[in-house]
Amino acid sequence: MTFGCQMNKLDSEMLHAALESSGWIPVDEPDDAEVLIYNTCSVRRHAEDRVMSNIGRWRKKAESNQHFMVGVVGCMAQRVGEDIMKKYPFVRFVCGTRAFLNVPQYIEEICRTGGHITALEDSELEYERDPSAVSGQYHAYVGIMRGCSNYCTYCIVPYVRGPEVSRPINTIVDEAGKLVDRGVVEITLLGQNVNAYGRHPGNVEGAEGGLPELLGRLNQLPG
Repeated sequence: MTFGCQMNKLDSEMLHAALESSGWIPVDEPDDAEVLIYNTCSVRRHAEDRVMSNIGRWRKKAESNQHFMVGVVGCMAQRVGEDIMKKYPFVRFVCGTRAFLNVPQYIEEICRTGGHITALEDSELEYERDPSAVSGQYHAYVGIMRGCSNYCTYCIVPYVRGPEVSRPINTIVDEAGKLVDRGVVEITLLGQNVNAYGRHPGNVEGAEGGLPELLGRLNQLPG
């Protein structure tokens, strides 16, 4: 279940692909799931309250069925961390914004040990994904950068998503090309601050030229 922005929707697609590659099969109804994962938002208190309310409804099932697992990932998980498990002891894993793609391994470890896992590592996210993991046939999200370095007074993003990091242009163009080959005709470029793509301090090599260069390269893709 995904709450929040388009970046969260993209993260959910990436996690979906990681789980499927590990043998997990999606179901249509939450009641039929063996593992239920909430991808969360922290931009407003109301967003967190909605997630907490949703998690609470699974208490009885989780306490009566040892094979049923609830996990929380995303921005709220990064901000609140272990406090989620203190409030809801039946939650089996809490993963932040840079650890969520390790969820398949965490589930395997929990099944083996019966324990709980909190993963809030402050490390760079491996952003490569399976191009087939898109929510629509003709449209796809493509992340070009993550995080924000502005630290505005009212905003939580730099604290839960980390500082700005741009992906190399070649990797973005390669991903977009694979999506186009699958029939995608519309791509939405995502980032907390896309105008800063390739312009921030500590930028990764390969993003020189910034957003204008990236748009020019993408515009050359047939289709």
